[in-house]
Amino acid sequence: MRDKLLRIYSWACTLLSCCYFGWAYLRLNFATRAFGDLYSSLNVNLPLATQFLFSNRSWFSPILFLGTGVMLVAKEVLVRNKKICLVVSSIAATGVLSASAWIVDALYAPLSSLEKQIVR
Repeated sequence: MRDKLLRIYSWACTLLSCCYFGWAYLRLNFATRAFGDLYSSLNVNLPLATQFLFSNRSWFSPILFLGTGVMLVAKEVLVRNKKICLVVSSIAATGVLSASAWIVDALYAPLSSLEKQIVR
């Protein structure tokens, strides 16, 4: 009985994580396009992190979000120890959450430097 509950909980965590990854992918992809259009119209000098994000958007975001989701589902099928599955799911979700925060910081970085120029 306990193993069955652990399996259900593990799959639920994986599916919730995959839903979050999909939502974050769609939102950040939309925001990246919008910020890219904004910065190109303003002719702003972009920091290195923002340049990386814009130039590698076509492969970086899908691998980060969709690839991690596929890896989590494959882990559920291949790994029998569900405690390990829960730990891996937690680590993956934390990693994607941290990467999402980095992407947001990279998108807003040029605005803070632009604000400093305007204030002066």
